[in-house]
Amino acid sequence: HAAYITADILNSDDPSAYFYVDSRAEEIKMAEGHLNTTIDINQANFIRVRLARQNLFCYITPGDSLNISFDKDDFENTLSFSGKHSKENDLLQKVRETVDEMSGSYRDLFSLTEADFIARLDSIKIALVEMRNEIKNSDMAIDPGFLSLLETDAHYEHTRRIESYENRYKRYTSDTTYVPSDQLADLIGAESYDNPEALGSPEFRGMVLSRMWDIADEYEEDGSEDGLQEATANELSHIFNDPDIQDYAKYASIKSALMFAGPEKTFGMAEAYLNNTTSAIRTKKLRQAMSRWEHLQKGKTAPDFEYPDIDSVMHALSDYKGKYVYLDVWATWCKPCIAQHPALHALEEKYHDNSDIVFMAVSVDEDAEAWKKMVIEKELGGIQLRAGKAPSVLDERYNISGIPRFVLIDKDGNILDSNAPRPSSDEMKNILKELLEPPADLLGYQE
Repeated sequence: HAAYITADILNSDDPSAYFYVDSRAEEIKMAEGHLNTTIDINQANFIRVRLARQNLFCYITPGDSLNISFDKDDFENTLSFSGKHSKENDLLQKVRETVDEMSGSYRDLFSLTEADFIARLDSIKIALVEMRNEIKNSDMAIDPGFLSLLETDAHYEHTRRIESYENRYKRYTSDTTYVPSDQLADLIGAESYDNPEALGSPEFRGMVLSRMWDIADEYEEDGSEDGLQEATANELSHIFNDPDIQDYAKYASIKSALMFAGPEKTFGMAEAYLNNTTSAIRTKKLRQAMSRWEHLQKGKTAPDFEYPDIDSVMHALSDYKGKYVYLDVWATWCKPCIAQHPALHALEEKYHDNSDIVFMAVSVDEDAEAWKKMVIEKELGGIQLRAGKAPSVLDERYNISGIPRFVLIDKDGNILDSNAPRPSSDEMKNILKELLEPPADLLGYQE
């Protein structure tokens, strides 16, 4: 129930590769261009791999041994696969190249008028059918499972693009008046979730996860405080007809939530899932994901770090023991980060004279001058530091996979919340009020 993957990349000093098997990327460490890893699977899979800053897709089945090699400086002419399914992987790259070339960029594709968009998808669909037929009629001995998965993945990619057209078109064109035609609505139709073999398709896995988030949103619209927790706790066979697909939906959504919500909000639902699942592979993977967050649970010592401010004066987190620390991890190029600045500034102003709290911001900008310029021009308050190029000590110790990210630390230097609410939220304002404005009662954040 595993595939073994090795990679040999010339002229690469990249420290990590990323394998997209489930809901989130799995980081695999590299050394001098070499990689050796095991991927736990129980069926044929297409997986996306980010290797030496190149994106490629791989076809793997349980028991496979696959080697990937190329020269980073000449990827297109040197990419090579060896192993049982080397021919299938060569073909998969050609299929993906065709799709990418015909699609263009996401912005270009989803900025097309509805009629042109449908026509573009139809032309891609025809081209893929022709490619599959050519492979079937060739003299090559190709795994039938590969051809089946190729067709499945193409179907769900086509479906997901149609489903997302309205929102993406409005985003890329700023045309908020657009209303989908009946023709587009008819193309979407109703998908069934009754074929567990489809879980080998990344497009199907993505659709299952999206449906799970929709269910969570529906629970919250009905008054639930935590829609995902309710969704993962309930029987969903009326939506996911197959029990294995339902199990995957719960597993993937919990694993995904762990990355952006942290242990405090997800460990409970994770344990509930683990007590009910019969999947040894998903149990192993979720336990591994949880283990990477155990040191960031409430009450654990906050990992220390030390970085310079704009005057090159070094500041360590441990220097501020005895005060609460509200940590903001951000970058000048991150629009959601910048959007939080007014709310963060308001909190800093409100508690400016309160000696019990420090507002600390750590930038992950590579460009030191861009960071200094914004700090000065926007008169950003608090303690402004820069970690620099990722992956930094901060990234690794706090599992930073996306920004903005906020962390709340208590006076003893322990974690209160490793994924604290954003400063614009009422939740964060109430938390600080309870901590800093007496009388402070116990609401889960008080020591």
